[in-house]
Amino acid sequence: MSRATKTQQLLATLVHDVGKYVARTARNLGDAPITPLAAPVLQMLLDDCFGSATTLRPSLRFAELCRQLAAVNPDVDLSAVATGLSELDSLESLIRADNAPAVARAVALAKQIEADLRAHLTRQTLPRLTTKKKP
Repeated sequence: MSRATKTQQLLATLVHDVGKYVARTARNLGDAPITPLAAPVLQMLLDDCFGSATTLRPSLRFAELCRQLAAVNPDVDLSAVATGLSELDSLESLIRADNAPAVARAVALAKQIEADLRAHLTRQTLPRLTTKKKP
């Protein structure tokens, strides 16, 4: 398997395992979530951002996949995503307390993390899709 294909696969896994799930509830809350959140919605946001009894914390899954990605393609720079996840982790206690500014920031961060990961995957995929050999 080529380096480009492995890179695409790992980025696709990052989009799915981290981006998709971290932003799942955030996407449904809009840009200015109304707080306090209903208890089930808050729990969904917490599970998405910090993991649950059955899911790994997104920042840990991200770190695991980034180690694999760095071994395949050290040129992929996901530092902005790492920073976003770190900030999200630092807000956990405030989000658990349903602090309105922290919840709003978590929603924005979660959506940005997903968007950043999808953009990396798109940049990695597009050159291969648009480069056609002429006969």
